[in-house]
Amino acid sequence: MKYKKIKFLFLFVMLIIIVAFLLKVRKNEPRDIIYREIHPFYGDICVTVSTTGIVEPQNRVEIKPPIAGRIEEILGKEGDKVKKGDVLCLMSSTERAALLDAAHLKGEKELKYWEEVYKSTPLIAPIDGQVIVRAVEPGQTVTVNDTILVLSDRLIVKAQVDETDIGKVKLGQRAVITLDAYPDIKVEARVNHISYESKII
Repeated sequence: MKYKKIKFLFLFVMLIIIVAFLLKVRKNEPRDIIYREIHPFYGDICVTVSTTGIVEPQNRVEIKPPIAGRIEEILGKEGDKVKKGDVLCLMSSTERAALLDAAHLKGEKELKYWEEVYKSTPLIAPIDGQVIVRAVEPGQTVTVNDTILVLSDRLIVKAQVDETDIGKVKLGQRAVITLDAYPDIKVEARVNHISYESKII
């Protein structure tokens, strides 16, 4: 009886050793790795913030005549980009305008003579920018207080951003602006200021 117990115990221990060995061998065997092919692609991470705001020029320059007289020619229209030093407009002083009108009655030759002798006065762009307002037309009489054109170096958007969205906005961040009036036109922009003071709107 005692011999049978020892034999049974021996077989049980051997069985445990064999099972443990098999488990260890199976654990060390290389497993089949399943690979899945993924095709990379480029995309933009874009967060849309809907808000209200105003569009205004950062620097607004009004072009006014140095003398009273008549506008002869305007060399730009609203939306045109200009460089500093470009001629924006040609005008005649009151005296030149009267002289040319009198010469015109005498004939084309007389008119051309006085146009060459008595040059028109140019109005020069003081900055690089864009024409945002054209206030007069050729032939119109102006004074030194009248605005001929308005230039802006660039436009800025002042927008009221809700507190739930302000955390998504960072200085220097690129942005794309769309306007309700022109939904198909996208304007590239960059965040250059975030106010430290909140407002109730």
